[in-house]
Amino acid sequence: MLEVHYDTMKNYDEHSFTANDKSQADALGWFLMATGIAEITKKTIPELLFRVRFMDYCWGKDYFVGSPSDDKLIELFLRHVGLKIVITNRGIKNISTRHKFMVSQIKNIEERIERQINK
Repeated sequence: MLEVHYDTMKNYDEHSFTANDKSQADALGWFLMATGIAEITKKTIPELLFRVRFMDYCWGKDYFVGSPSDDKLIELFLRHVGLKIVITNRGIKNISTRHKFMVSQIKNIEERIERQINK
């Protein structure tokens, strides 16, 4: 299960946090889970940008709708600095390092190819 913690965000204010803000934070929570990074910080933004571009390359389509530029993605991440996730499923793989993340993406592609061959 994915838990998204909005209250840890730098700019979070429960009185002005709209449904759109929640929806955007939730989408970023799923993105964080896909990348294996548990929090958006100024330090993790370059790695988040790398990982989204790696996923775009591997899968041949953009992760984010509208194909935002690097600057737009950085701006999005900066607006959500402090957003944290907790994954409670014990079976989720630890893909915290770049190498583990990249290997995980390649294994997913390998499995997709094998399923197509075995049809």
